[in-house]
Amino acid sequence: MTLVDKQDNEVRVKRNEADSRYEITYADSDEVVGFADYVINDNDRIFYHTKVDEDYGGRGLASILIREAIEDTFPTGQVVVGVCPFVSGYVEKNGYDGGYRAGTPEDEAFVKEMQR
Repeated sequence: MTLVDKQDNEVRVKRNEADSRYEITYADSDEVVGFADYVINDNDRIFYHTKVDEDYGGRGLASILIREAIEDTFPTGQVVVGVCPFVSGYVEKNGYDGGYRAGTPEDEAFVKEMQR
């Protein structure tokens, strides 16, 4: 499936396992214009931060990024955990067929511990 932003420009989303994040780029460039950070805790994939470069705001990139990230999580059987407000808002608005739950203070503490 070809992914396009609101201006009909082709984009790509890939998982960067080394940095534990999903990245979005334009098809004609390798420049990362947005990302969604996550950590793994047992069977949970905790999404805790989503960012799109402000120069690319308003193009729907964050929604594309999160949709692709959670769809990539589905086949793993992991539960998507929305610590990031954008992730939780996306799932509440659009739904998700896989396991999902909102983030808890324990999830936030786990993320902080992993960042040390």
